[in-house]
Amino acid sequence: MALTRESAHTYCELTVRYRNRTEDTTYEIAWRPDTRWVVLQDVGKADDGATWFKAGALLAGQFDPPSGTSADLFLEPSAYYQRMLPVLDRFKKLSGLQHAGLTIGEDVAQHDMVSCASPAWQLKYDMPMDRIKANCVSQNGWFVLQFLQSQPVVVILVGLVALQMFRAAFGKFMSLMESDNVYHLLTETCRWPSYVTIRAGSLSFRSRLLISPHFSYDDGFAVGIRISSKAWGAFASDFPMDAGVLQANERLVAANPAAGPPEYFINLSRDDALRDQLTVSGLSALDAYFVDPYQALADALAVEYSKRELVFDPQTGHLARGRGPCRFCDNSQWTFPQGCPYGKPGEPSLAPGAIQEAARIVLGSSHRKASA
Repeated sequence: MALTRESAHTYCELTVRYRNRTEDTTYEIAWRPDTRWVVLQDVGKADDGATWFKAGALLAGQFDPPSGTSADLFLEPSAYYQRMLPVLDRFKKLSGLQHAGLTIGEDVAQHDMVSCASPAWQLKYDMPMDRIKANCVSQNGWFVLQFLQSQPVVVILVGLVALQMFRAAFGKFMSLMESDNVYHLLTETCRWPSYVTIRAGSLSFRSRLLISPHFSYDDGFAVGIRISSKAWGAFASDFPMDAGVLQANERLVAANPAAGPPEYFINLSRDDALRDQLTVSGLSALDAYFVDPYQALADALAVEYSKRELVFDPQTGHLARGRGPCRFCDNSQWTFPQGCPYGKPGEPSLAPGAIQEAARIVLGSSHRKASA
């Protein structure tokens, strides 16, 4: 069985292969927006009978549970979008907000640099990445408009590709150094503030930039030493006994190449007992490369909270919204039942075309830089 579902419409195609039939059967299913349809069977494999649905099994149907009843809900989170949870939890502890209900989607907005859906941002799918990036970033400027409209206090750029695309548009407004080592950038931006400062037309604001390993790779957030092959070679030459201890205990491993350089990861946390077997000078040299990504990001957010750049609103139980007006939840076309608890509809509107004009200035700056 295979399922093709529209993301923007209440429609799906369910393709089913029945036993002893030579052709697949396709069911086209459409439903009203006020109803819910669910598919009850997992997608199976034709060459694996254990994955086939049983004769007479219900494949799909309208989900309409009776009121007053209870049901089990199974959580199936996406690791990518859950990656901020440890950062939020640590930030709350550092800032004395342990009981605040800070959540992804309400206090942290996660956006794609490329607006269109894609199977995966990988070379194996033979996607025209450069053309897509040029269209989204340089030509149409979708994410530029989104950034200028939201005016975030803090921006976490996830991975080097996102940084490259962001720099292509906002390079002249940034103070961030160039580097191809995402952990070096993580450490630098979390310890010493770096900003994108916008002064374009009537818009004027600045956002702190933080660089993070890519959220897709769990091992990219493991706590330990991130070291290049060149630096490891120098360490092994200067501290051969320490290098031998680490290798004998299988602590030196090749890092996931998809997460970017450096090439090696040494599994050595702050409280690791193996530290007692290393020399003081050798351990000091290694700790220059020590990284705890979750903690580094949380520490940086806590600094912004202590400076009252990030502000907790006890009335809403969430962080105060960013600068600028917003009409998404309450406007002339619709009003969400909950309204807007942040008072945004009452703020003065920007002048017509202000964001578009600022985007033209930003993109014009990036075009001049690219042609220089």
